[in-house]
Amino acid sequence: MNRPPPFTNRPFDVQIVANGVDVTAQSPIVGVFYGADGTGTRTMRDGRTIAGQWRFINPNETQIEVQGPEGTSRWVVVELTDTLYRKVNVDTGVEFIHRPRAASA
Repeated sequence: MNRPPPFTNRPFDVQIVANGVDVTAQSPIVGVFYGADGTGTRTMRDGRTIAGQWRFINPNETQIEVQGPEGTSRWVVVELTDTLYRKVNVDTGVEFIHRPRAASA
């Protein structure tokens, strides 16, 4: 990878949609961060941060694999702009909608 992907090095708030229903309020995950070096963290509702890793799994850089304490998950990037990063889990169809976190004052 010659350049960092556009979704790295900034924290995101997370919205989660399963079967067309917003389940964000039931999720323990409230935020994520993807480092350009393949590391990442999840911010949990209780304030904990959980480390993980990620990597592209195809040459077009439209699919990623994420490793965390629960195991490995595979995702397809379906939209990527300056204000929105959407990915869908290959196995479950659950969609994560990431929006850049506003800078703290």
